Amino acid sequence: MQAISNALRGQESENFQEAIRVLDIILRQHAAKQGCLLVRQSYFHNDPKNFADVGDVSTTMIITPGPVVDFLIANQNVRDPFSLDWAKAKRTLKNLRIKTSPSNQEFKITGLSEFPCKEQMFTLKVKGGADDATEEVTVYDYFVNHRNIQLRYSADLPCINVGKPKRPTFFPLEVLSTLQRASKPQERMRGLTDVDYGCSAEEF
Repeated sequence: MQAISNALRGQESENFQEAIRVLDIILRQHAAKQGCLLVRQSYFHNDPKNFADVGDVSTTMIITPGPVVDFLIANQNVRDPFSLDWAKAKRTLKNLRIKTSPSNQEFKITGLSEFPCKEQMFTLKVKGGADDATEEVTVYDYFVNHRNIQLRYSADLPCINVGKPKRPTFFPLEVLSTLQRASKPQERMRGLTDVDYGCSAEEF
C-alpha cells in the first residue's frame, strides 16, 4: 500500500512497477464492471451516443454491430443503398471487420468488386465433375441459385471483397454485418485468411 501511495504522488519506490500494475488491474476491473469497452490503455462507455463516425481517420473509433448497409447509409447520411457514394464507401470499409450470414465467419474487407453483383463473374469449381471442371457464374446467381439465399437489393450494388488482389472473394452487401470494434485506423483488425463461403474459385 505504501508503494501505491508513493506511486499516486509520483514518487518511485522499490515496488513502484508492481504498484502501477496493481492499480492498472483495479482500474480495468472496475471499468469492466461498469460496462466499459477496454482498448489497450483507453476506456469507452458502451453507449451508442459515443459511437464515432469512421470518416475521422485520425482518432479512435467505435463501430456498432449491425448490417454493413446500415453502417454505410448512416456514415454517408443518405436515404438508401442506391444513393451511396461508392468511392467514399471503399475508403470507409477498407480493413473493416465483418461477419457473414448465415455462416457467421469473420473477415476483413479488402475492397469492392469492379462490377455490380449481378454482373461480377467468378470461376466456380463444379462439384461432382472432373478435377478441373469449372463454370463462370455471377456472384448474384451463385448466392441465389447455388446457396438459396434471397437477395433483396444487392443485384445492382458492388460486391464486398474479402480476398486478396489477385485472388478476390466476393460477398453481396446484404449478407454482411459489422462487428463492434474500437481501434485506431492504422491498427484495424487482422482478418482471417480462410475463405470458405464467398465467391472464390479456390474453394468450390
